[in-house]
Amino acid sequence: VFKLYDCNGNGHISVEEWVWAEEVTAREQGKPFDEQATVSTFNKRAVVQLGFILPKEFVAEMIARYGTGKNLLTMLSRMERAIMVQRAESTSDILKVFQAWDVDNSGNISKAELKAVFLEVGCSISAIDSVFKD
Repeated sequence: VFKLYDCNGNGHISVEEWVWAEEVTAREQGKPFDEQATVSTFNKRAVVQLGFILPKEFVAEMIARYGTGKNLLTMLSRMERAIMVQRAESTSDILKVFQAWDVDNSGNISKAELKAVFLEVGCSISAIDSVFKD
């Protein structure tokens, strides 16, 4: 589960990663999410000089919350499932956007397709041309 919280895989959990994962987990459990309390918990567990949570601090927080044994394993399993579902949904959303932009279904977004997207969202022709100088 630590690796799922550590979204960028750098070996430690930033406050942004912590807040995101805790919000996903709270939603899955049907509990209200309190960002201030979540940041406060992060600050209590973070290695002060680094501003990150390392695996040791993560384990300590999970044991403090859920105890040890079966309850801990059950909760970690639920957390893992919730985070994986959220990531799958995010990936699916990105794929849908890509497919909408890839008008010719080539598997690539051409310069013309990207220009069309920029026009659609209101970019000026001169701004677009400055981005796509040949």
